[in-house]
Amino acid sequence: MKRLSVFALFLILLNIVTISPAYAVTNTASSSVEIELSTPNSDTFESDYFMADTTTTANTFTTITISVILQGNLDAGGLRLYDANMNQVGDDANVAYTTNPNYAPGQSFQVTWNCAAYHAVYAKLHLTTKAASGTRYEWLTSATNSINNTTNFPDPTDTSNPPSGGTGTGNGDIVNAINGLGSQLGTIINNQGGLSSTLSGISNQLNTIAGNQSTLQTTLSGIGSQLGTIINNQGGLSSTLSGISNQLNTIAGNQSTLQTTLSGIGSQLGTIINNQGGLSSTLSGISNQLNTIAGNQSTLQTTLSGIGGQLGQIINDQNGIAGQLNNLNNTISDIKGDIENPKPSPPLDTSGLGPPQTISLPTPQIPTEPPKQPYTYNQSAPQLPPYIDTPPPLPAMPDPSVMPHDPVSTVNPPLAISPSQPATPMTPDPPIKASTGVSPQAPLTRQTPSMDKPLPISPSQPATPITPDPPVAANGAYNRQAPYTPQPPLVQQAPP
Repeated sequence: MKRLSVFALFLILLNIVTISPAYAVTNTASSSVEIELSTPNSDTFESDYFMADTTTTANTFTTITISVILQGNLDAGGLRLYDANMNQVGDDANVAYTTNPNYAPGQSFQVTWNCAAYHAVYAKLHLTTKAASGTRYEWLTSATNSINNTTNFPDPTDTSNPPSGGTGTGNGDIVNAINGLGSQLGTIINNQGGLSSTLSGISNQLNTIAGNQSTLQTTLSGIGSQLGTIINNQGGLSSTLSGISNQLNTIAGNQSTLQTTLSGIGSQLGTIINNQGGLSSTLSGISNQLNTIAGNQSTLQTTLSGIGGQLGQIINDQNGIAGQLNNLNNTISDIKGDIENPKPSPPLDTSGLGPPQTISLPTPQIPTEPPKQPYTYNQSAPQLPPYIDTPPPLPAMPDPSVMPHDPVSTVNPPLAISPSQPATPMTPDPPIKASTGVSPQAPLTRQTPSMDKPLPISPSQPATPITPDPPVAANGAYNRQAPYTPQPPLVQQAPP
């Protein structure tokens, strides 16, 4: 019996379906899936499980085509189908030697099963041999799953030089080990599905971070626009202060001319001084606002630093995930190496048990029977009771109401039939007489058509025009007030 490499079978299973394609795909496997059996009168020999879709148990087989080469009557090959929980569904699908009347030993025979109704996720090939000699072959020709993905498998490379011994002796442990590795590979594939879900979640979180970065960029853009507005306002304030400075320069230039009126405008200068105090307070408030803006910039810088630290943590997590994926890749590589180059188990050492022990027991002597002595009967012969006949056996289908041993039933006397009396004849109703004719009504008199009188049209009266208000008279021009006449300087009085 030829055993296939588990790694090659794993690659073939990956070719059966693709990962949720958007359209039907037809693949061609690189190697065949086959089992061979040359031992006659052998129980059913099975292949490893193969799946309709290695990524999910939601997809099932719809059609499976196999080919067989049988050698004698009652040889059989076929399929066994299993659901997602590894429970067999339906009976074995077999093709026997006697299926085709023209079948000859060693002739290839192909069968296709429509297995969509069973919703099978897993399947196995199996062979059963009877008394005929020769090697039986069974191989997978094609398989289609519920998303219309089809994989075609090549025929066996050599069906003319079978190995001797069929299943062979001593390969049971190797087959069990291969089955265990196949189960572990299935577990690894399921874990990869969970890892894919985890990576999908990380991708969604990174997309959320990218969206938050876009929102932060929009917020920073708004802050930049506000700072630009503040800078523009500072330009207006500078222009205002420049105008004030020019006015002060004009006042300084006019000091020589207005020297005689300085006493009159002393109060005005006091007012200017007071206004300068208010301007100083306003400038102090602007300075406080600028300090607040600087503090907010420091807070923003701290927040951006925290975001940078979080992004660094995300990058570190991604590096950790990459390391775990590398470890998983190395583990799968080690498993692949163990599968391709299995390590032979050491022979069992029984030298420590010593030489085999033998037990010699004496044969017991069979006891002899005692001499037979004649037996003397001292009782009279028994008297049989009088013969009492039993009722005859019932018929196979007895009548439901009368049995052969039941008493005769008494027949009831016939019922007296009274003569029928004719019914009293019915008196017919008198015929319906025609009623007196209806007099026709007088014909309607047609009225002469006439037109309604036209409605009088009242002339429209124009509305009284609105009298416009008189225009507002312009005020007279404001005249500049005359300057204050300074008081004459005080004259120092002569001391008394």
